[in-house]
Amino acid sequence: MQTENTNSGFFASFNARHLDTVQVAQSFVPNSKFTQLVGLQHSLLVGARGSGKTHMLKMLQPKALNRWTHSTADSIRNAIPYFGVFIPADEAWRQQVEITSEAIPGELQNSYRMAVFTTHVQRSLVDCFIQLTRDRSNTQCSFGNVTLDANGESEICKTLAVSWKLTPRIHSFFGVRQALVDRLGDLYDAAENPQLTNPLLALCQRQPVQAVLQGTGAFDTQIGRFEGRWCLMFDELEIAPIEIQKILFRSLRSTDQSILFKLALSPSAQAASVFREVLGPSVGNDFDEISLYSDSKETQVFCEALWDKLTIGTNAEHLKPTAVLSHSLFYEPDAANPYSKTGRWQAASTSLAKKDASYVKFLSRYGIDPNDLWSSAPNLKNTVIRKIGPIVGYRDHLYHFNPKSQTVKIRNDKSKPATIYSGWEVLCLVTEGNPRWFTGIVRNLLIKRDSSVSKKELSKEAQYDSLLAASQKFMDYVSTIPSKTKLSSNISNNSLSQMIETLITRFRTELLEDDFSLDPVFSFQVDEGNEDLWQSIIDGLYAGAFIPVGGLERKFAFSKDLSGQRLRLTYLLAPLKVLPLRAGKSRTLSSLLQQSQTIFPRKNSRELDGAPDDQPSLFND
Repeated sequence: MQTENTNSGFFASFNARHLDTVQVAQSFVPNSKFTQLVGLQHSLLVGARGSGKTHMLKMLQPKALNRWTHSTADSIRNAIPYFGVFIPADEAWRQQVEITSEAIPGELQNSYRMAVFTTHVQRSLVDCFIQLTRDRSNTQCSFGNVTLDANGESEICKTLAVSWKLTPRIHSFFGVRQALVDRLGDLYDAAENPQLTNPLLALCQRQPVQAVLQGTGAFDTQIGRFEGRWCLMFDELEIAPIEIQKILFRSLRSTDQSILFKLALSPSAQAASVFREVLGPSVGNDFDEISLYSDSKETQVFCEALWDKLTIGTNAEHLKPTAVLSHSLFYEPDAANPYSKTGRWQAASTSLAKKDASYVKFLSRYGIDPNDLWSSAPNLKNTVIRKIGPIVGYRDHLYHFNPKSQTVKIRNDKSKPATIYSGWEVLCLVTEGNPRWFTGIVRNLLIKRDSSVSKKELSKEAQYDSLLAASQKFMDYVSTIPSKTKLSSNISNNSLSQMIETLITRFRTELLEDDFSLDPVFSFQVDEGNEDLWQSIIDGLYAGAFIPVGGLERKFAFSKDLSGQRLRLTYLLAPLKVLPLRAGKSRTLSSLLQQSQTIFPRKNSRELDGAPDDQPSLFND
């Protein structure tokens, strides 16, 4: 389990935890995963940090749904037959509970932690009551609009005071809420005074679900809602104490028809272990598992909708993203004649053929002339040329031919990468559809555009600089994540960042040092039973450094072990490490790690059989 403070990390300032309910509604962009989440079923929402879990759960609160003005808002509101209770987690809160409970006698520690957690849940429930009845405005719609006079509210609060053993000064929701805040304060004080612990615990509920049923029962009875449903939405479950994780995972098998559970978490080895230990719930039968990892089919549509939100009030408002960023060099939509003699793909092919004999040899197997792609058979254009286009572009841009020495070296200047790491399509791919990443980078780009002399200029170099800075920032963040895993006998540093560096080096060898290939290795498959590597993989999934590919809906199955999962490095690292934005074919992780060394020297030379200029090697310095 990650123990870092969740307020730190990559683009943490764009965390939805910092947004109030109205801001959540104003900034929210729905996708198909949100449509799945709102359904009438228990849900397990799994994704990397920044993938939108908190934003989605917060949007299911009554106040947020009422203030939401999206074109799909009405249809989604009409499909929600429950009131949502958002229950946030907080690393600081968790640490406070853990540290405080250490002063409690061992036999009481579990009861103490459960009392604190249950009180936290009760307070969130009362916050939902306030949203339904008091915290409303005249500009919103009527979703969950509960009319309750002062006498009715007082009756509910009297019932809660008895059920929850509270003594509020005023029988109102605000009074009950304050009584719960006071109880939390008393619990923290009691940890330093053991004489107070037992009497206080006798007053506290320690079964959160039962406490919620007491509260919702009192509310529904008073308003005459006799078959009402409630949805408990627990955020950042991976940082919750183990006993709380167990209770909530078991709740996914809940048979009480009035309560739904929607649990959100980032992958955690501890949470995965606890989940399997519970051994009860199963995907499809007891709950839906919703993965928020990148889905290429949806990413660009989502990013465009988010772009429209982010540009409101800027001089880019109402402009299509391609009008500001242009299309990307090798990822733009199909042109009328993509392989014409004047097209980019033909230019790259002609250029690479002069530098790389292995490329010429590869095309000769298919009878393709690298200098005349347009004349190739139609089926070859789709199955070969279209597929290799980005690889051709990357090798051509990164190979520099020196006519004097008849050698080819890898470029290290920034002007050429800027041409391949810029444009709208690249932005969508690099940010992986992760709303936090996309928001951080786009806001930086908009600031650069607005600070230009014309207030409209945003060059390829400026775009590349923003992507490069984000890539470096992400790698810096990843390097702070520790790991106790021994990666391989060849690797002395056992951190997640070292695993990533090892894979990058191997993939770059496939791209730049090996002979040209139709489908280079740019992804890996988790070895069956190789649990020694799983901790680092889970850490990578948690951070967003690894992205699941292939399989059903490109899902990362938290409910299963990692064996056989196919993963790739996030495209966010591509600008920093100069890698293509594609998954390629895969090899087992262990084989990729074993093939690499702790320090990876560039190959001294590689003969280019049949090179047009009899070049003796590709990487002579």
